[in-house]
Parts: sequence; C-alpha cells; structure tokens
Amino acid sequence: MVETTSVAKWFLYVGVFNALFAVFITIPMIIPDNTASEDILRIAFAVANFPGLYIIMGYLGFLVVGVAGSVAWGAAYYILGSAAGKNQTSKGLAITHLLLATIGIYGAATLFFVGGYTGGYARLTGVVKTVEDAMVLITWTVMPRMLSIALAIIGNLIGVINVFKTARSKAA
Repeated sequence: MVETTSVAKWFLYVGVFNALFAVFITIPMIIPDNTASEDILRIAFAVANFPGLYIIMGYLGFLVVGVAGSVAWGAAYYILGSAAGKNQTSKGLAITHLLLATIGIYGAATLFFVGGYTGGYARLTGVVKTVEDAMVLITWTVMPRMLSIALAIIGNLIGVINVFKTARSKAA
C-alpha cells in the first residue's frame, strides 16, 4: 500500500515532465533550421502533406493523454485521499498504471511523429508521389503504434480499477 497523496505527486511530476518535454519537442517546429537546403520549416510543411498530419495527431494525443491525463490522474488520486478520506491505495496497481500509461503514450506519440514526418517529408520532397506510396513507406509504424495505444489504454484501465478499488475500501 502507498499513500494516495504520494501517487498524486507521481502523476503530477510525470505531467509536468511531459509538459516540459512537449515544449522541447515543439522547438524544431517553430525555430527555423537555416542549414537546410530545403524549406527551413520542414516539419511544419511536412504536416501539410498527408500523412504528415500524423505529426499533429501524435502531438495532440501526447498533450491530452501524456500531459493533461497525467495531471488529471494526479488530481483524482489527490481528491481520493483528501476529500474522500481514502489515504491508502495499491502501490502495485498505481505503479503499473503509471508505467504502462506513460510508456504507451510516449510510444504512440513517437511512432505517430516518425510516421508523419517520414511520410509527409517524402511527399514534400517528391520521394513519393501519392498518399498510397507514402502510406506504404510508413506501414512499419502501424502495429507498434497500436501496441503502444493498447498499453496506454490498459494502463489507464488499471488506474480506473485502482481508484474504484480504493474508493470502495473500508479502511481510510
């Protein structure tokens, strides 16, 4: 068993780290690369060429699940402890929840980004001419991306189970 406020801090720390990481990975999209012989904002322009849109999908998914989701879980555990008076929760379930959800969102966001950048940039530079050719180029990202999404979902379901189990517990 572990204190619910400790678990709340874990999730809050991960949420803050993820927010800082989101800022860090945004830098290449907003600061020009003057060493490039092509367009200075390659990533931003890759987005305009489907499947480059996957970059935005991965980034928004990371912001929603990785940043806001982690902070929300921290709030849920904090409220469970402070407002509901349930001061202890399962340490094993909380750690499993945190690890699977975090690994899952990092994996999914990374694979969305890599697939979007590879496919979008290939279309932008003319390496491939059609969306279908670009999709063939990035098919290797599909199964690992789905596995990562599944990990994030399973992690969050474990969190739901842990919160309900803790809320229904007799001990404070």
